[in-house]
Amino acid sequence: MALSTIEEIQKEPTKLYLDRINELNEIIGQLNKENETLKMNLNVERQNIKFYKKFCICKYTPYMVSDFINDNFFIKISGRTIIKEATKNNIIYDELKAIRIPRKKYSNEKYSFTVLFSMIGIAELLYLISKKFSINLKIPKDYFEKSINQYKVGKVKEYKAKK
Repeated sequence: MALSTIEEIQKEPTKLYLDRINELNEIIGQLNKENETLKMNLNVERQNIKFYKKFCICKYTPYMVSDFINDNFFIKISGRTIIKEATKNNIIYDELKAIRIPRKKYSNEKYSFTVLFSMIGIAELLYLISKKFSINLKIPKDYFEKSINQYKVGKVKEYKAKK
């Protein structure tokens, strides 16, 4: 009997250790599940960032914006007027809407900087210009959605100014 009690005493700590190991394994399993859900959420957020990034990339010159406004809304407006409106309303100081690229000093260029607009900047410019000239711009709700779908399909690859 003495041997069996010693064996029982030795088995008890190992049983406690095994129970503790099982508990820790369950906790690790739960953490792995949470990690997977966090990874999935991160992937969704990355896709959202890629989607919204397209609207914040500044790549449209004032002349492209002018052509865009003329082609879509039949309003003839010069690139110079666009820059004046953007400067007046502080659009060129917000990097999500437009960026200013300084030109070399003592160059023969007319202006000291170049402005590139994003889609968000163009949308705000359209709003300001329509307000200034009392023009009622009716943009259908699915206008930008159609453009995005055309971009995804590959119908629209890049914007080019007419020559």
